[in-house]
Amino acid sequence: MLGFIIALLTGLLTALIVLFPASAVVFSMDVNLLVPAYAGALVALLFYFRELLSKEPIMALKGFSPAQLRYAILATTLTLVLGFLPRLSGGKVELAIAGIIVALLPAIAYGFKPLEGLRKTFEEEPTPVDAVSVGIAHALAILFSLPRGGMSALALALSGYDAKRILRFSLQVAPAYLVVEIIRAGQCQPRPKWLGPLTFASSFFVTFLLVWLLFKLTERLESRTFLAFYGVVGVILYLMGVLI
Repeated sequence: MLGFIIALLTGLLTALIVLFPASAVVFSMDVNLLVPAYAGALVALLFYFRELLSKEPIMALKGFSPAQLRYAILATTLTLVLGFLPRLSGGKVELAIAGIIVALLPAIAYGFKPLEGLRKTFEEEPTPVDAVSVGIAHALAILFSLPRGGMSALALALSGYDAKRILRFSLQVAPAYLVVEIIRAGQCQPRPKWLGPLTFASSFFVTFLLVWLLFKLTERLESRTFLAFYGVVGVILYLMGVLI
């Protein structure tokens, strides 16, 4: 019974960490369950954005080159290439403080748009510069154990996107981040073995539901308000990881 509860909670917590600006490094999580939890979130995101993986590649083969497809490919490539550089370690409290700052930065920086002019230059959304900045942001999140959501949201906020586009463009590249984390974690051997599929299922369903809810919130809340809410949830997760 205890293993059942731990598997469900690991899936829930991993979904929150993946979608909100938080990091697993401040939580004492079983790596044998973390891998299937990451895998569940990965499959959920791929399923949610399945149109990007089906329609747009077909369009590209027909001679089109959609901006979102180019963005996803470039940002994913950068994340995968840079994400395997040596990871720097730090204390739990120090990482939590840095993570909290990053979690709150998108809301604070919203409205400051130094990269917005590039969108007019390229006349498309998202731009190659966005892809580079998000790819580097994801790599930095991996290497310095910073929150993925906060780093990518900050990069996109500086380009002047609204909350809905920030969330969409951030999550479209999140699968690459998860692939790196899964490979870095190595093999997993849950005991008993049924805990792995249970954790996967928990993470999958919670991730999919939360993504749907987050996009609904972007339609109801003003962008800065949404980013503030987004960051506060990340702060709460960090505090939970340090204090519990």
